[in-house]
Amino acid sequence: MKITKETPNLMVIKDYSILSFLVGLVFVSTGSYLLFFVPGREELIKRLIGILHFLAGLAIVLSVKTYTILIDKNLNKLFVISKKIVGYKSKKQECDLSQIKQLEFHISHDQEQLLFILKDGRDFLIPAGGITRGVGKKTSNNEKIGKRICNFLDISFIRVRTKSLTETLSTVREIIREGPKEKNKNSRNNNTNL
Repeated sequence: MKITKETPNLMVIKDYSILSFLVGLVFVSTGSYLLFFVPGREELIKRLIGILHFLAGLAIVLSVKTYTILIDKNLNKLFVISKKIVGYKSKKQECDLSQIKQLEFHISHDQEQLLFILKDGRDFLIPAGGITRGVGKKTSNNEKIGKRICNFLDISFIRVRTKSLTETLSTVREIIREGPKEKNKNSRNNNTNL
């Protein structure tokens, strides 16, 4: 994400999913190369792998979106506009600025999310194409942008650390292991009372 324009009454933030687009192009290129330029005995297998790579890459390229976030104090609105890089379909969401209570920055081991928390308790996600934390970074670019948004709107910024998938699975395993022990302990107490 990058703030492209900031005036006293308008902030424009853009997020381009360049990495996903490039990955899709690599798959399309690999598929094309396998289809047209690699000779071999297993012609059918080579062509099937080439077709699969080409189609997977094409699907990735066609599904990549860019996001534009407009915060306009004059209109008292927050707009989130998503548009596919290839094609003309766009989607627009909006929210009144007066309904925004705070901005939460959710961070786990490998992912980040910015969420507007509304006064009625609902949340409004600021979409970003694959925000992934860099290993060892203490403060990410997205956290800095979140703080600038809060300063712009004069709302509070809250940093929330969420559990990663590995931590959640570890907790579930621990609960599963302890579950039968508690049940056996309770059944022993009931048997001694009889």
